[in-house]
Amino acid sequence: MARKTPAISPALAALAAAVMVLTAGCGDDGEDNTKKLADWANQVCTADVTGRIDASKTALDDIGTVVPNEAPEALKTRLVGDVAKLAEANTAFAASLDKAGPPEIKDGRAQLQVLTGDLRATAAGWTAVKTKLEELPTGDQKAFADALRALEPSITSSITVSRAALDKLHQGALGKALAAVPNCVSGPAAPPDATPATSPAPPADPATDQPPASPPVPPADTPSPSATASGSTSPSASSSASPSKSPSKSSTTSASARP
Repeated sequence: MARKTPAISPALAALAAAVMVLTAGCGDDGEDNTKKLADWANQVCTADVTGRIDASKTALDDIGTVVPNEAPEALKTRLVGDVAKLAEANTAFAASLDKAGPPEIKDGRAQLQVLTGDLRATAAGWTAVKTKLEELPTGDQKAFADALRALEPSITSSITVSRAALDKLHQGALGKALAAVPNCVSGPAAPPDATPATSPAPPADPATDQPPASPPVPPADTPSPSATASGSTSPSASSSASPSKSPSKSSTTSASARP
């Protein structure tokens, strides 16, 4: 006697068909989205943008570099140039993101707006620091040292904002796509120690690579430069205008960025 095949209700049949369609669709969309994101990231990370990101990394390191017997005017010019490069890198990155437009993925436009907003806020912070640096008096050693020391909180804040923006550049589908492009977005780094140092720091550890939390400040009266082992610089204690060297660095973006 032939066995009867159990009847399948129309509702179950429709459900099974829907599951099959959704499963197939997910696979196709995933591959398609990956390609779209890769194409988009390559449009964003142009040679100009990656070049500015590299320049910003060098500038961030240079902020804490010691130049023996550097005069106040020379130190001021150098720091203004470094900060300008940091602002330019963030501005260029945001402009390139705008030019590429949102990637054709879910919430692509919203994600893009967050990234460009953070980058522009970072650029604005560095531009404000640059303006304050340009106004520093260099005719009097003590006045220059005091004024530069007063700028440390602003510079530390800008570095914190830069790192927060860089962290966001590594999040989500957009961040992964950008990170896949060589020299575009570096890996996030540990936050710098912003505590001012009051005594000489131990020698730098070559295994680390962390930028300074604030620029070196030429001191007014005491005899030796200082910096924290974690990379944060503070007012140096030499009668010259030489900044103190950031003793340790930690690998990052692009960034900083972050940019």
